[in-house]
Amino acid sequence: MPFVSWDDKLSVGHPVIDGDHKKLVSYVNELHDAMAQGKARDHLGDILNKLLAYTKEHFVREELLWASRKYAGLQEHKKQHQELLKKVLDFSQEFRSGKALITVQVMTFLRDWLINHIAKSDVTAAKATQIGAVAGQASMSQSV
Repeated sequence: MPFVSWDDKLSVGHPVIDGDHKKLVSYVNELHDAMAQGKARDHLGDILNKLLAYTKEHFVREELLWASRKYAGLQEHKKQHQELLKKVLDFSQEFRSGKALITVQVMTFLRDWLINHIAKSDVTAAKATQIGAVAGQASMSQSV
């Protein structure tokens, strides 16, 4: 059973953004699986790097989309993104320096932040900008 499961309720109705979200869910699951299996630090570091890089790419895409649709809450949305990136970058630096481990608390934070951000902030932005109406409803039958 995956640590984070995709749920159709998380769909924002935009195939690219939904695809990004599914990919982020899969990276969090991959990181969790590696941690649970006691994989070598280097392997965990590589997965963490992939998660961070893809998160940055996704945030840029999402922010450009919300900006193009003139989303009134964009600045607050960007602030949420920056706060997460700062926390994860700080954690990553501590992990690489040997000062921190990937723990259940870290994984729970990542899972909860991702799910809550998508379900609340991203779905709110999509509704406010009528993304689903513009992009058409994406099929969510795919699993992560």
